[in-house]
Amino acid sequence: MKQSNPHVDGYNLVWADFETTGLPHYDGFEPIEVAVVVTNPTATKILWESGSIVVKPQDVERAIGCMNDFVLNMHTETGLIERLRAGEGLPAAEVDSILSAQIGQFFPELGEKMLDGHGFRGAVLAGNSVGQFDLDVVRRFFPKWAEFMAYRVLDVSSMENMMRRSFPAVRDSLPPKTSDHTAVHDIAESIREYRHYVEAFDGI
Repeated sequence: MKQSNPHVDGYNLVWADFETTGLPHYDGFEPIEVAVVVTNPTATKILWESGSIVVKPQDVERAIGCMNDFVLNMHTETGLIERLRAGEGLPAAEVDSILSAQIGQFFPELGEKMLDGHGFRGAVLAGNSVGQFDLDVVRRFFPKWAEFMAYRVLDVSSMENMMRRSFPAVRDSLPPKTSDHTAVHDIAESIREYRHYVEAFDGI
């Protein structure tokens, strides 16, 4: 166990959100912004957060040219296009090294015994629709980070679907969600929603 860090726990959560040039099937698909937050298992404590990191494409204008009008307008409104053209950001390989090093501080080594006796099998990625999108982006563009991620995810979107069908009162008491299409804001919304569900069942 990484004794130097009292927050090491195999059940911590890695929250991630990506802004990209479009959907995965688009030509030239790649991430252009990422934000990561590591929390304790109930997401009541933030252990580390990256803030907004621009992922710099090899060819900025080509990446922008791959966007359809909807995506281009969205990233223009958030200022992400301006940040790209100003030269802000780091190549994906550098982002991968930075994030994998930072995230790894909060988890045991793969196979290491955790406090409950179970072997650590990888960190769980959390967020909205992470199983259909974000985990795939990690695997495709961030191999070092992907090495210690589990195949399982904590998908808040799936939790919302369960609440809507089985516990509608819990779902209906969730404050309205907002999105400004920035990675940092969208993670905060996912964490807020997860906390709402955790608190609803606290003590049961």
